[in-house]
Amino acid sequence: MWEKNKQRRLNSLLLKQEQNTLSNAEADELQSLTDERIRFDAEALGNSTRRIIQTTEQSREKSREIEAQSHALEELIREQKTYLAEVNSLIKEMEIRRRGWRTRYKRVTGRSLKNPFPRPAPSNAYGSSG
Repeated sequence: MWEKNKQRRLNSLLLKQEQNTLSNAEADELQSLTDERIRFDAEALGNSTRRIIQTTEQSREKSREIEAQSHALEELIREQKTYLAEVNSLIKEMEIRRRGWRTRYKRVTGRSLKNPFPRPAPSNAYGSSG
């Protein structure tokens, strides 16, 4: 694990290197700290990359699921439209039959099917014939 103290020491050694005031022991320490920092950064980048890859794969899987669901819903809508067209056709056929039966009824009875059984006229207000 990389710590603030290690970073401070690395910065200090890098500054000494720029100023050409680095001892051999400090040069070895600088190399060791640099190697450790590179390993730390590589591990952190590797972990980040793995998380990004995992998140990307999860997003792709979710996208595939949504796409499959979308196709299934589109198919369902097509089936419902076909069903609705069939129902509308059936309703039209039923209406044609109903009109035909009304026409035939009127031809046979001479009365409209709207009022097939006319009510008899009331005899008086008290229900008796007078």
